[in-house]
Amino acid sequence: MNSSHLYNRISGAAGAVLLPVLAVLICLIICSGCSGEPGLSSGQETQVPDTGYVLYGTYDYDSVDTAVLVDKNTEEMTLFVKAKRHLTSMSLSASAWIKTSTDQYLFDSVKQEVTIGSDVYKLADPLFCYSGSEELFYQELNSVDILTFHGIDTTVLSVNVDKGHGYLRLSGQEYFVGGWIEIGTKYIRKITDDMLLTVPEGTYNIAVSGSGMTVDRVVEIKRGLETVLDLSDVVPEAPKEGLVLFSLTPSDATLFIDGEKVDTSSGISLTYGLHQLMAECEGYRTLTRYLSVGEENAGISITMEKEDRTVSGNDTPAASEEPPVTIPAPDDITTSSFYKVYINAPAGAECYIDGYYTGVVPCWFKRTTGSHVVTLSLAGYNTRSYTVTVEEGTGDLSFSFTDLEPQIP
Repeated sequence: MNSSHLYNRISGAAGAVLLPVLAVLICLIICSGCSGEPGLSSGQETQVPDTGYVLYGTYDYDSVDTAVLVDKNTEEMTLFVKAKRHLTSMSLSASAWIKTSTDQYLFDSVKQEVTIGSDVYKLADPLFCYSGSEELFYQELNSVDILTFHGIDTTVLSVNVDKGHGYLRLSGQEYFVGGWIEIGTKYIRKITDDMLLTVPEGTYNIAVSGSGMTVDRVVEIKRGLETVLDLSDVVPEAPKEGLVLFSLTPSDATLFIDGEKVDTSSGISLTYGLHQLMAECEGYRTLTRYLSVGEENAGISITMEKEDRTVSGNDTPAASEEPPVTIPAPDDITTSSFYKVYINAPAGAECYIDGYYTGVVPCWFKRTTGSHVVTLSLAGYNTRSYTVTVEEGTGDLSFSFTDLEPQIP
């Protein structure tokens, strides 16, 4: 029988009943005999035939503990008996809860917390995380994963990955550098010379656009594995352009296309493919959207929403909802007047921060507040990614991760 993982390890106990890999929370009632035979009070004497079995009475129960069970053996139903401790019964805790198949969560590795929906929970130590039968560090979970959480009261005890992530690497993308890659209908990223994207497992229609042309492919992403999208067979074409007329409301709004300010008083010539638009105006919510150009002439209307205001003493603006913005490619670093985040191990691995190549470990990236995905890749080894939280503050930070595991042929 495989051994289970016990939360708040039970001293002196060994073995356990194993349940499915769903990290079920239970309460264990443990009994421990005193000196003399279990079930007999002090001073009692009796002769008991030596049958190889030890009997326990209700007055021998002396402790209750909490456990997380992660597997089961349907052929053996024996509980454990070792020394004078014995598991006699178990039941689901009345304060246990399960949140199934959710993508509405945010881990904070600094505070050791996770926000699920609008509720904040503490992370147990140890916290048991499983992807299938594989045990993970919770930092290996990614924001694109769909998870099931198990907990008691305000503490999360275990996490299961219902739908995980894999990795997408581009090859032969030189013609498309500076353009965009669309993965399904949800993920849009700017294309650089070297990138390794973290993508939810599944099959996707992918559009790669740049230099006035678009290529469509279908790609399957498998959990924990790298998939290479080879674009070297694409034959370059003369860039096509379309003339786009913009109508802005309010009329004094400022429009940026692919990060550059443009004059909307006349038509703007844009290459075929995807472009990022951002409109700004004082008193209005910043608007970000994507425009796919595929015609010689087109007209686009952009209407911005006014910021909400609350009257509370000094009539300060209410916090507005942030627009959905893709993670941009990293800018060229031309100054050293900033703090750094160092990645120190595993040495020799290629390091990607939020999908973009940073260097070979040991390496560093500019310290910016928020969550970042650190992806580590090395030929012949399994690719791994970790989510780290960088708090607002000063000073350099350092992270070290475990060695990558060799790929099994």
